[in-house]
Amino acid sequence: MVAKRQKPPPFRGGPQEVGDLLAHDTVSPLARFPLRRLQPQPEFVGDVPYNSAKEHTMAASERLPTIAGSHGVYQWITTGLHDLDTLLLACPNVFLGKYLAVTSFDSGALSLSDQEMSVGWRSHGGIAYSPRVQSVEKLPHGDCGGFDEWYVFQNLVDLGQVARGNLFQTPLTSGQLHIFVNFGAFGVHDLTSDLTDRFWAQLGWVNPESYVADGDYLNFVSRDKHLFDAVHQALSTADRNS
Repeated sequence: MVAKRQKPPPFRGGPQEVGDLLAHDTVSPLARFPLRRLQPQPEFVGDVPYNSAKEHTMAASERLPTIAGSHGVYQWITTGLHDLDTLLLACPNVFLGKYLAVTSFDSGALSLSDQEMSVGWRSHGGIAYSPRVQSVEKLPHGDCGGFDEWYVFQNLVDLGQVARGNLFQTPLTSGQLHIFVNFGAFGVHDLTSDLTDRFWAQLGWVNPESYVADGDYLNFVSRDKHLFDAVHQALSTADRNS
């Protein structure tokens, strides 16, 4: 059984009008929420964005509700009410029979154990790759606040390596994978953000079936409509029961 962990409430910023949404994005009509523009974080450690979530000064006045929308062939959910543990328990089919590429584990690279390598996990370029997932119970994810980022595929892939340098000053290139979950309050619901634009641009060449980022918010993105509908229904039901 996946252990439930506690995580601090996410942070929210000032309002932005829904009328400013980009034309190629849509948001569920039930999602009436203030949008804001994420600001690039200037701090870098080893040329990798530093997760400064604990140093935020923005007031966490309320939790972000579960919000759904779409971008091109992908549908997405952002929520401040749930985390990766909830997703694993409620919708294991997102992962079962698939392959994971783990780009962030508790805000850093996943260091594989001998046991994990013995069952088929491998790692190179700062990215850990799973064997075909047979059970979600032992999938490695952070126990101290999350900051995990997973790409989910139907087949084995090689994504290259984790990119170094400032995301906003480095061209997006196939084979150079930027990590997004470690930017404070990263959420794909923030449709006016330069960070979100870069996320979608990178997702275009990565082309996963699904993407999960569990940071200040839980983000779930998928181009499989049936999986997305199942996740949306499960999280919405959990919202009503909470």
